[in-house]
Amino acid sequence: MYQLDTLEQMYAHILFYVQCFNGMVKQFRHLSHVLSCDMKFSVFFPAQSEHKAVPVVIYLSGLTCTDENFMTKAGAQQYAAQCGIALVAPDTSPRGLGIPGEDESYDFGTGAGFYLNATEDQWKQYRMEDYVMKDLFSTLSQFSELDCSRVCCC
Repeated sequence: MYQLDTLEQMYAHILFYVQCFNGMVKQFRHLSHVLSCDMKFSVFFPAQSEHKAVPVVIYLSGLTCTDENFMTKAGAQQYAAQCGIALVAPDTSPRGLGIPGEDESYDFGTGAGFYLNATEDQWKQYRMEDYVMKDLFSTLSQFSELDCSRVCCC
């Protein structure tokens, strides 16, 4: 049975895991200091990550997605497993902040998928660029399986 390592327990709480193409898909929840809320993200760890740190591709999903969409629908794990690359999919926005209007439209607010920092005061907690570049990256760098000197976002 898969065991949680100390870093996972300290920095991100695992919500579930499943084997996939000889690797492992894991969904985590962690506190984002930038967004002032809990955020979820999913990671595919290829089998090679058991023996050495592997490069990372962060995939930024689009409109109305969550961290789960890419991991369950894209099928990219098969190719990442062959190449020894970890895949990371963060959620597309903060959720449940209680901001008026955040759930009124599918294309703005919750789930919108704009990885930018909001400029309007009402949306000041929507700082997704800072989240990805600071909080998420900092959390990922705590995993010894990931080589965070070799990261790309797409």
